[in-house]
Amino acid sequence: MTYYEIMRLREITLGSPSDTSQDMLLNAKGAQADSQIDDELYIVANRYSKLQSLPALPLAGTMLTQSIRDAATDRAASLFFLVQRQPAMADKYAQSSERAVQAYEMRLDSEGEIYSDST
Repeated sequence: MTYYEIMRLREITLGSPSDTSQDMLLNAKGAQADSQIDDELYIVANRYSKLQSLPALPLAGTMLTQSIRDAATDRAASLFFLVQRQPAMADKYAQSSERAVQAYEMRLDSEGEIYSDST
């Protein structure tokens, strides 16, 4: 299951959710964004030596929140804008994605899902 949402990604990058002209590139950047987010979650869990309590990656079911979908879509948009040589747009969406991932990590921490000692 992918995290990014292709129709929203098309709307952000191409201005229309029905424009499929760049789907090959958008899907490649979406897959890259999903992988990067998984890597970030893995690194955070590893840093706190709590890999055994990390939710299964890739995230699915109730662990795959809208905030992660949004983060992946924004990350994919950022990667797309880098290819298109639009650094200001790339930075805007990269920062948005990073904030969303950090908020998700804090939520997991507060819920004890990553850093829980009850494993």
